[in-house]
Amino acid sequence: MTIALYTITEVLSLGFFGLGSFYKRKRFVRYLCLAISFIIPCCVIIFRDLTVGTDYVTYYNAILRISDNNPNPYDEDWLGLGFRLLIHFFSLWGIPSNIIPFVVIGFISIATLSIIFFVIWRYSSHATWGLYLFYCSCLYFQMMNQFRQMFAISLIFLAFTYGLNAYRKSIPLIILAALFHSSAWIMLPCIFIVRMQFTKRIIAIYCFATLMLALSYPFIEILLSDTVYGERYFGRDDLDVSLSMNSIFNLAFRVLLLLFCFKMRKKITSSIDFQSNSAFYNMLYHMTFLCLLTQVLTVFGSYLFGRVTTYFFIFYTLLLPPTFFARSDILPATNKLFFKYCAIIICLSYQFVYYLTNGEPSGYTAYQFV
Repeated sequence: MTIALYTITEVLSLGFFGLGSFYKRKRFVRYLCLAISFIIPCCVIIFRDLTVGTDYVTYYNAILRISDNNPNPYDEDWLGLGFRLLIHFFSLWGIPSNIIPFVVIGFISIATLSIIFFVIWRYSSHATWGLYLFYCSCLYFQMMNQFRQMFAISLIFLAFTYGLNAYRKSIPLIILAALFHSSAWIMLPCIFIVRMQFTKRIIAIYCFATLMLALSYPFIEILLSDTVYGERYFGRDDLDVSLSMNSIFNLAFRVLLLLFCFKMRKKITSSIDFQSNSAFYNMLYHMTFLCLLTQVLTVFGSYLFGRVTTYFFIFYTLLLPPTFFARSDILPATNKLFFKYCAIIICLSYQFVYYLTNGEPSGYTAYQFV
């Protein structure tokens, strides 16, 4: 029943999103289709029971304590300043305290999906494919648990696209993201890194950095052990994913994605779209290596780095669609459709494997409405 609900949600959302892309001249029909495409997954996220998502109850209780001005010391350390201020903002409206958690989580969920839909629609060369990859990458499922970080990720997604060429736009967005989830601070130096010209020398530096980080992981763990997230994630057996099948699978998958993207890079760089958006594609290729770099740390240690890698992984929703079509364009006409079907099946298989391995521990395999 649950997997059928998720499947119907994604199919309907993608179907209406595709219709919105098709009706480019009929603005009313286009925006109506896009609105329906957005509302369907929003409703599934917002109107779920407290039992859907292992972190949902934890957040619910924390929001209750803060709205009642009775937070514990852990709430102050764990929840970002921006998140706490948002709770206080809604508390000023006279909303009953037992309703405030649903209002806060609903607001953040709507804001997160709004930003992600906007970025994919505005900046993806093949928007429907971009949305399909968003669902298949299981980032939508992560909103049922890590909704605070997913909001931060959506702001980073916006900062590195809408604000890519203007620090006055990107830096405030990164700071705002960090106020909701402090892990977003890691993206502040990245906004300068991704504006460097992507060359073979940069690739060599990334490869060397990946090797050095893998070798120096024990030192990195000691360095971060006294931080809020270090105390929460390090030293816990249930969050130790070092050399686990799941972390190795994710690393292998990211390596394959990177190799595929770079195999087609020459074709991409010769396209008209690249010539007019070279800084944008330059940033996306940086993100592939940054994603791999953080995933290597996940394989050697804590789940904390698996959380960080999501900041970079989401950018594949923008890079993979033009890469797919660049590969498709050089195939004979009879093989193009076959290649597209293979791409769809591979992405769907990733989602299925992720759902089977992470769904039950994450608490979203038995969906119930409120």
